[in-house]
Parts: sequence; C-alpha cells; structure tokens
Amino acid sequence: MRRILFTAALLTWVASGSALLAQDAVLYQDRATRAEKTATGTIQEESPAGIKIKTRDGVTTVPATDVLSITYKSAKASGTDFRSAAGSLTRAMDVTSRPADRKKYSELALKRFQDLAQMVKGETNAYRYAMYQVAMVRAHMALADTTQLDGAITALTELRTELSRGWEIGPALKMLARLQEEKGDTQGARKTYEELAAVPGIPAEIKQESDLLVARLLSRAAQFAEAEKKLSALASTVSTTDPQKPFIDVYLAQAQMAQGKLANVEKEVRTALRSSNDASLQAVGHNFLGDYYRAKNQPEDAFWNYLKVDVLYNQDREEQAKALYYLAQLFDKVKNDPVRANQCLAKLKDKQFDGTHFQRMASDEKK
Repeated sequence: MRRILFTAALLTWVASGSALLAQDAVLYQDRATRAEKTATGTIQEESPAGIKIKTRDGVTTVPATDVLSITYKSAKASGTDFRSAAGSLTRAMDVTSRPADRKKYSELALKRFQDLAQMVKGETNAYRYAMYQVAMVRAHMALADTTQLDGAITALTELRTELSRGWEIGPALKMLARLQEEKGDTQGARKTYEELAAVPGIPAEIKQESDLLVARLLSRAAQFAEAEKKLSALASTVSTTDPQKPFIDVYLAQAQMAQGKLANVEKEVRTALRSSNDASLQAVGHNFLGDYYRAKNQPEDAFWNYLKVDVLYNQDREEQAKALYYLAQLFDKVKNDPVRANQCLAKLKDKQFDGTHFQRMASDEKK
C-alpha cells in the first residue's frame, strides 16, 4: 500500500512539474520590495515597454527595466536549458567572486546561451531572447577585457533591428552606448542614447536616463551650453523624489561651472550628495567638488574630494580615472609627495582604465 501511495505521489509530482515547464516564467525584480519574483503563465505581449504575462491571478505587467531572465514554454528546449544558462550568467555577474571565476562562468553562460539559441530557432521570442543574452554576455566580458570591445559592439549593433520589437531593445542600446563610451567613441554613444530615447513605447525612466547621459557626454565634449540647456529642461520635468534628480543637479552644476557660473553650485551639489547614498552619484559629486575647489584655488579641499572618489567611490572607472589624474597633480604640487603622484599615474595607466578620457590626457601630456 505504501509503495502504491509513493508511486501515486511521484506521478503527481512529475505531472505537476511538467505542467510548470509547459508555461512561460518571467523572473523580475519587484519595484516596491526590490525582491525577486516570478510570474508564471502565458506571455501575451512583448514590447519595448516590457512584458505582459497572463498568470493564474490575472495579467501581470513587468517593465522592461525589471526583467532578470525568462524561461519560455518551448517545443525545442527544456526549462532546465533556460535556467542553467541564466544561472551561469548570474554567477558571472557576481562582483564578489574572483575575476577567474567570473571569467569561467561568463564563458559558460556564453556557450549555454549560444546552444539555447540553436535549440529554439524558429520560436521568435525565445530565439530573440537567447541571442540578446549572447550579445549581453559578450558585452560584460568586454567590460573586463577591452580587447573584446569591437566584437561586443558589433554583436549588439547587428541585433538592433531584431530586438526593436521586444523588451530587450532598451537594455541592449544602453549597453551598446556604454561600450561605445568605453572605446572612446563619444559621438557614437551619443547617437545610440538618442536612438534609445526615441524608441516608440520605451519606458519614461529609460528615456529620461538616456537624455541625462547625452547631457553628460555633451559636457565631456566641452559643449557646456548645450548640456546646460538639456539638463535644465530635464530638471523642470522630474519630481524632487525622482532618483535621477540628484544626478541632474550635479551634471547641471558642472555645465554651469564650466561656463563660469559659480553662484550656488557648491550648495546645489552638496544638497544632491546628501539626498542619496548612491556610489555613482557620490563619485560624480565629489569629483565636481574637486573641480570647484581647484577653480577657487583651494587645492587642499580639492585633494580630499578626489581622494574620496579613488578610495571610497571607485565603481565608475571614468570617475576614478579623473580622480587619479588630479590626485597625481595634487600629490606632486600640494603635498610635495612625488612618489604618491607617480603611483597615481602608474595606476591610471592600468588596463582597467584603457580608453578613458583622463588616461588619454595623461598619455598625451607625456609626449
């Protein structure tokens, strides 16, 4: 009797598992709780705005920016094929892992998504998703190894048309622009951000972020008046609680200071820094304060702000490269410490800063 009950339970479990695998599943990050959730059912629509999936409880809409991975109902691939590829990518993206482990899992994720793409050819959404992930894995590998930038840029560029109708187009174009920036192609990056902002149906937050990044590129290209105009327009449209508001305020202050408009900029930037603990914002803000104090001939204050970026807020390599560039000058001329100055320059020459504006500036000055 016990064996009969066990067999019945096993058959029920297998049937239940098969039923689950016969559905689509979207893993996403819930905006309210920041927790990962899974919507299981039938995907009804995919667009640049996101995914609509019919679940047992009704229709769930997942914004494009919240999607983490998808397991498609497929006649050609199993749920395990989708999940193992996504799992490898998750491990590859674990910043707490050793570089060698991230490289190993990146290569594994690339292989698994390539295999998955071959399996699901002919299944439009699943194939597009697999090819998107192949291109994104290549992009992440290129961020760690700049010799792979050209190949990653080509992969994303070639997918533009195929991705244009899906939720993947926003993240793909954003990554493409980032790679173009890494390569030093600011004009190409600007065009890509502008293309991203113009995608029909793109979520408002992606359009807003794209406009902000275009303004940042304008400032880096010394087109400060145009950057100020774009940032002023953005500032007038966002609420005080918008997470992008502090970034807009800091970049606006940068553009104004570059034009000699120094009134209130320090106060505005310090207010922005107090409003958020975001590491990227802290890096941009403290580098700005370093620039501000240099302009005011207060090198000691400038030094400590650049040092904060190098030591505490070094997640953005462009911002860290900038901090190292000016620290090298300040260690030499203000701290009378040429050894530390040379250490900063040596660090700036490191491969991780290849292609950055300030590495190029330091190199040009040596010629």
